[in-house]
Amino acid sequence: MVKDNGDVEMPDVTREEVAKAVRRLQNGKAAGEDKLVAELLKSSGETVIEWSTELMQEVWLTKKVPQDWRNATLIPLFKKKDRTQCNNYSVSGKVLSG
Repeated sequence: MVKDNGDVEMPDVTREEVAKAVRRLQNGKAAGEDKLVAELLKSSGETVIEWSTELMQEVWLTKKVPQDWRNATLIPLFKKKDRTQCNNYSVSGKVLSG
């Protein structure tokens, strides 16, 4: 557990959480800005899981998100019904980008 500035305990980012997130990535999707596809992350094994866990822990502890992760092009995808209603659109994302 980590304490933030307000002495609130926050759970650490765990290896299991990262592994689960990588497993849940959908295959066959286009790569993002990082040029990484889900299949590559999934097939890279423990090395990627450990590295990603360390990276996410660093971001969590320092509360500093890399600028590359902040840069994104979001394209709303129409789902259904009335195009004038925001809740009829979706936006997808990746576990990591950058």
